[in-house]
Amino acid sequence: MQIPPFYIKKYPDEFLKGIVKRETKVFKRGTLITIGGSSYRKTGTGKSWTALRIGELNDRDFKKGASKVVYFVNDFLKIMDEVEEKKRPGQVVVVDEAGSLISSDSWRSVVNRAISYTVQTFRYLRCAVVLVMPQVKLIDKRVRTMADYHISMSIQKYAPDDNKYKRTIYLATPYALFYDEWNDDMIRKSLLAYIPSKNRIYRLRNVPIRPVKSQKLIEEYEGLSMRYKKKLRELLAQDIRNYEKTLRKSLSQEDINNIIEGITKNEELLQNIVINRKIDKDLLAQAIQQTFDLEVHNQKIVSTIAKILKKRLGMR
Repeated sequence: MQIPPFYIKKYPDEFLKGIVKRETKVFKRGTLITIGGSSYRKTGTGKSWTALRIGELNDRDFKKGASKVVYFVNDFLKIMDEVEEKKRPGQVVVVDEAGSLISSDSWRSVVNRAISYTVQTFRYLRCAVVLVMPQVKLIDKRVRTMADYHISMSIQKYAPDDNKYKRTIYLATPYALFYDEWNDDMIRKSLLAYIPSKNRIYRLRNVPIRPVKSQKLIEEYEGLSMRYKKKLRELLAQDIRNYEKTLRKSLSQEDINNIIEGITKNEELLQNIVINRKIDKDLLAQAIQQTFDLEVHNQKIVSTIAKILKKRLGMR
């Protein structure tokens, strides 16, 4: 399951270019890359910085600014249309703060479905979509299982001998991702690099990421980031105002009982939602919506229904 090593001519972070080039120009397909924090530090580790470097190294549009950095689903779909119109292999689209946009908590939302369906069908565009989040499990499971690579970021403060100042270094550890269908889990494998000057193959680990060169890209990105955070606070305030309304629209106990009775009496429906002797929660939520005409946005309710069904059906 190990993929061939990347050719490193001069700088270790050239693998950021190698991934996109290999997938979009050699294999002639699109690729999905996730970037998250390390196991001990999730924020402030240079995740967005690295995403911008991927764009700058592979897509000339990033030298003109941050037009391909998006935060909202409408912007993402619009940029994907532009990528298709340009028909240029190797383009890069960065979805910053993806943990908020395609959160695993709102897994049945229209936004999550729109992103999920897009990443399932974008391969023919031969572009790279980069998702940036503090921790990979914050995003919708259907999206993260489509990822080909994951880059784990960490940070190091470098102090020279005189100790008068410190310099921040962002370190990247990249992995290739493989999906284990039987266990419904992701398997990661370290990436390798061949360095001709030393005639050796190395495991890529804690690779220093060079600074973003385009000042215009940095300035535009910082402006986009600030506007997004302000907009997010406004949306959260609106969500709080609508909280009681949302609770009143939740499924009642009577609805849950009717769903369980209806499913257990429908053999065809049971066959559709049971995969590998397990109840698939995505398929269960879809069945509830289509069969009982009830929209489910709360994952806990679906989990509760799944547990009750397991007991009714005698499943472990």
